Amino acid sequence: MKKLFNCVFVLTLSIILLTSCKDSSTVQSAVARYEAGEITEDSLKSFLWDSVNVDAAIEWAEKHKSDNIIAMKLLGRAYILGERVKHSLEKSKVYYFAAAKQGDSEATRLLGCVYLYPGQEKIDSARYWFAKAAERGDGQSYYMLSELERQYNASVDSTLVISYWTKGAQLNDASCLASLSYAYYFGWGVECNKKKAFMMLDMADENLLDDKGLFYLALMYELGEVTRQDFNTAFKFYKKAANKGNASAMCKLGNYYGYGQGVERNDSLAFIEYQKAANIGDAQGQRCVAYCYYYGKGTKQNKGTAYQWFEVAAKNGDEIAIRFCNDHNITM
Repeated sequence: MKKLFNCVFVLTLSIILLTSCKDSSTVQSAVARYEAGEITEDSLKSFLWDSVNVDAAIEWAEKHKSDNIIAMKLLGRAYILGERVKHSLEKSKVYYFAAAKQGDSEATRLLGCVYLYPGQEKIDSARYWFAKAAERGDGQSYYMLSELERQYNASVDSTLVISYWTKGAQLNDASCLASLSYAYYFGWGVECNKKKAFMMLDMADENLLDDKGLFYLALMYELGEVTRQDFNTAFKFYKKAANKGNASAMCKLGNYYGYGQGVERNDSLAFIEYQKAANIGDAQGQRCVAYCYYYGKGTKQNKGTAYQWFEVAAKNGDEIAIRFCNDHNITM
């Protein structure tokens, strides 16, 4: 559910623009550069939502909210996040709707996201706006539609989900591409075709792959079922996936460093990768950190700390950690 609502803006702005905004005129200058095609919309958003610039950005948006789509979307986001303004779903809807009314596909999707606000979900309304955004060519909306089908229908229509992923992948949506590859690899909703699953990801522009797509591609190189087994290449893609926040990839990197697979063995680096995963709540990473402390791998041996991490991992559902706690009479 959280993923549906989480609309992340990436890419950074040029060094020239990454300076402190003293007033809204600097924001206007940045917007003018975007309108002139000198910077991308994602770069503009990154600049506008920099903590240094956000006050001036909102000031500018208030002045231009009646005739500028960027301003409308900026205020829509500000009100839903409560960023420098009082949180208001209704005001967020108003501004996103205004931009959507002018045909902006992203605003149309974000309006759908507002209807999925935790505790105040209106699924039919969200579905309507995601469908409208998809009609306007927004690939991410197809993924949103697939998630609604999977999460809110007792009997999931896998054919419909596959159709959403296919259409989204054709529009270069990373989540749809990764999900479609996964479906072909494991035969979910389609006939199993591991070669096709691999080719989808391997032939795609790496910049179009999200953390899951990179993780799946790394796994395919690691297993060597549909391509040559290549631990070095697997490590490279696990690294890229981990850099995008994939906890499973962080654990894989820990394993690679720990066993010297695809890279020189380094217990300290293995421990660091496990810690990264553990610190973002990954149960496997927490269990691996526990083992590092238990055996003194990559860190000083400390069984007391190890037991604490085993307990945390067990509480988060890691079956190996649960067995360890039971065997060692650790209260969960």
